[in-house]
Amino acid sequence: MIKIWTEPQMVSGPLDNKTLHELKNLRLKDPNGKLTPYRIPTLEEALSWGKGKVIFTLDVKQGVPYDLVISAIRKQKAEGYAVIITYSADQATVVHNLAPDLMLSAPIKNTADLTRLNERDIPDNRIIAFIGTREADRTLIEHIHGHGIMCILGTLGNLDRQAKQKGDQLYARFIENGADILSTDRPLEAGRILDFYIKKRNITSKFIQ
Repeated sequence: MIKIWTEPQMVSGPLDNKTLHELKNLRLKDPNGKLTPYRIPTLEEALSWGKGKVIFTLDVKQGVPYDLVISAIRKQKAEGYAVIITYSADQATVVHNLAPDLMLSAPIKNTADLTRLNERDIPDNRIIAFIGTREADRTLIEHIHGHGIMCILGTLGNLDRQAKQKGDQLYARFIENGADILSTDRPLEAGRILDFYIKKRNITSKFIQ
């Protein structure tokens, strides 16, 4: 479902009932209701914009063929900065068979989940583990790290609410407890805390300038 404000009216309805031309004529409003110059980008346009700026985790919605997403990644030569999100070992297998060179995010909430992925011949160096939306057991994180796999903790929802109520320093605790990446609805607040965390500990990386 799409609901986008334009001047002088709001356009609403199922997205797949709109043509690309119709969508491209729309302009977005900011949270305060002010009309912006921004329009809806295609996936290829977004990938082109993000080169050298961001790493994308692409959440492929139901009904969207993986091969079309992979084609867009290929056309923009975005293999080095695009990760495809999957929600099961079956989905991860499909993506890996279509594009074995691409990184994918897969749910790993226990050791059996990782074993299942390995049994599908998906190598550890193509996996980023999504460990859930609550703090994972430290033993599990150590097991995943032992395979050389980074962990994504989903703070969106309950953990974001905890940080808002108890203090944003919780985001640093999540990292201290083993999360490598945070998936959050509060990126500005989390970013400020992690920037302070990085500077305080004098953490450097050849990949971040």
